[in-house]
Amino acid sequence: MQPKIYHFEGVAFIATPYRAGTYLPKDVFWRQFTITCQGNVEYPEDDPVYGSWWTPQTLVLGKCPCRWPTLEYCTTTLISPMLATH
Repeated sequence: MQPKIYHFEGVAFIATPYRAGTYLPKDVFWRQFTITCQGNVEYPEDDPVYGSWWTPQTLVLGKCPCRWPTLEYCTTTLISPMLATH
């Protein structure tokens, strides 16, 4: 289902499904939910004798317009493949 686009003073807005009578600019609507992954990444040292080192990192996986597509993306693209390999 495509959201309905409204134009106010030449700017495109989309009605948000979370609060009646509320509109978001079109560009903000399509990226209002961000999927991020946080954790620690292991990097090898330049000299293998010294092993590796860890550092915290945050990775942006994607942006979605609504909660349900965001949750569906996470479960089908991220969680399901991980469960299938274990």
